[in-house]
Amino acid sequence: MWTEYLNLAIKLNNDAKIDVLLKEAMYKTSISRAYYSCFNLVKNYFISIGEVLSRTTDVHKEIQVFLESMSNL
Repeated sequence: MWTEYLNLAIKLNNDAKIDVLLKEAMYKTSISRAYYSCFNLVKNYFISIGEVLSRTTDVHKEIQVFLESMSNL
């Protein structure tokens, strides 16, 4: 499901190069969809390996901290 958001982001990004009137909105939406696609794929991965994540907006920061700690491996 979340990969569909990434596919939509790619399509919007490509379409923004054509439609000058909607260019900014399409780019912003593209970035948003790409972010949430990646965020939820990573979140689901952490859940699958047994990480306990909060159910608040802090989950974005938690995932950032987990990813940063993994880069030190």
